[in-house]
Amino acid sequence: MSREGFVPPSAANLGNAASGIQSIKNFGVKYVCAQCAVNFTLSPKEPVRCKECGHRVLYKARTKRMVQFEALPTKIRIHDEFSLNDYRISMLNKIKPNLIHDDNNIHNNTQIKHLILNLINKYQIYRNLDIEKFKITPILKSNIEKYQLPKLPSTLDNLSNFIYDLTLIPNFELTFNNQIIKSNVLKSLSSSSSSSSKSNDNSYINKLLVINEIINPNLNSSYNTINNFKKLNFNNNNNNDNDLQYLAWFVYFMNPDKLNMIERFNQFHFLLNYFNFKNQENILINDWEFTNNLINSNLLSFNTNFEIEKSFILDNLIKIINNINNSYKNFELINIFRTLRNAETGYEDLNSFKLIRFNIGYYRYLLLDKLINEWNKDSITEDLWNLKKLQYQWEIIYEIYYSSKNSIKPGGITFENKIKNMIS
Repeated sequence: MSREGFVPPSAANLGNAASGIQSIKNFGVKYVCAQCAVNFTLSPKEPVRCKECGHRVLYKARTKRMVQFEALPTKIRIHDEFSLNDYRISMLNKIKPNLIHDDNNIHNNTQIKHLILNLINKYQIYRNLDIEKFKITPILKSNIEKYQLPKLPSTLDNLSNFIYDLTLIPNFELTFNNQIIKSNVLKSLSSSSSSSSKSNDNSYINKLLVINEIINPNLNSSYNTINNFKKLNFNNNNNNDNDLQYLAWFVYFMNPDKLNMIERFNQFHFLLNYFNFKNQENILINDWEFTNNLINSNLLSFNTNFEIEKSFILDNLIKIINNINNSYKNFELINIFRTLRNAETGYEDLNSFKLIRFNIGYYRYLLLDKLINEWNKDSITEDLWNLKKLQYQWEIIYEIYYSSKNSIKPGGITFENKIKNMIS
C-alpha cells in the first residue's frame, strides 16, 4: 500500500482499527415484539412493526445504562415502596405525641372526627365508582328538591348545625340546582368568616368551612391549605384540640392541592409538626394508629372501621353502577340498558314515598361508545358472538333507541349507523 493511500485510524476508532473490526454506528432503537418476543432494532424511518411476524405492539428494550434517581427535597432517594414506607414511618415517629392514651372517652367522639370519617367513606365510594366521570346526578320534583338541603337557620345559634348538615351531604348526592345553592351559601359564609375575627365562638364554624374548601377548593379563589390551617389558630387557646389531626387526615385523603405522593406526605407531616402536635395531650392511641395506617394504605380501599348510613340516593347510585358492571362482565347488553332505563324512570323511596330519578344521558353515551367498540364482530370471536346472542341483543337495542323517529338516539347518526352495520 502506498503512503498516500494509507489513512491513520482516529482516536475514537483506535481499538477497532487495532483488532481489524470495522465500526458501524447503529442509530436504531431496540424493541421486543409483544407477539413473538423477538428482539430487533428499528431505525427512525422504518415502520413500527415486528420484522418477524408483523405484529404492531412493541415494547422498548430495558436500558443497561446507569439511571440517576431524582433527589427528593428531604435529601433521601426513594428506590422502592418499602423504603418509602420506612421514610414515612420514621418521619411520623419524630413527631409522635409524648402523651398517648387508650381511654376511649377522651375526645373520641368529636363532631369533626365523625364528619370527616363519614366523608372519607363516602368519597371512597365516589372515586371507586367513577361517579364524577359518569356525571350521574339525581333528579327530584321541584316541590321535593327544596327539602334536600337543610333548612336555613332562623338564628345565629343554629348556624353551626346548619353548616354541619350541609357539609355532611356530598355534592354527588345533590341535584344540579342544589349543588349551585350549596356552593353559593358556602362562598358567602367563607367570605363573611374571613372578614370576621377568629374567636373561640366561631372556631368550630371555621373548621367546617375549611372542610368544605378542602372538598371544593374553588369556593375560595385564593385557596391554600397551609394558610387555611393557620387561620384556625390551633394551640393558641386550646392545647387539647385534636381536631387538627382529623383535619390533616382529610387533607391527605382529598389532596386538594393535587400533590404527588411525596409532596402529599410532606404536607401532611408539616401540618402536624407546624402546630406543635407533639405537645398536645390526650391523643388516643387508636387515632395515632389510624394516622399510621392512613399514610401506608391504598386510599381507595383503606378501611376506616366506620359505618356510614347510606342515603337512598347513594344506595341507588351504588346499585346502578354495580348492576351495570356485573352485566358487562357477562355480556348482558340488554340488562345494561334495562338498568339505565330504570334509573331514568326513577326509584320510589318507600320511607318518604319520593320518586328519585337520575340523569344518566352522558353515562349511557359512554357505555354505548365502549360497547360498540368492544362487542362487535371484528373484536370478538364468532363463537362468543353466538354464545352470548349479541346479534339478538344489538337488534333489541337498535329497535328501542333508533327505529322510531321519537327515540332518544344516543350518539346520533354515528352510533346508529355502527349498530345498523353490526346487525345487518
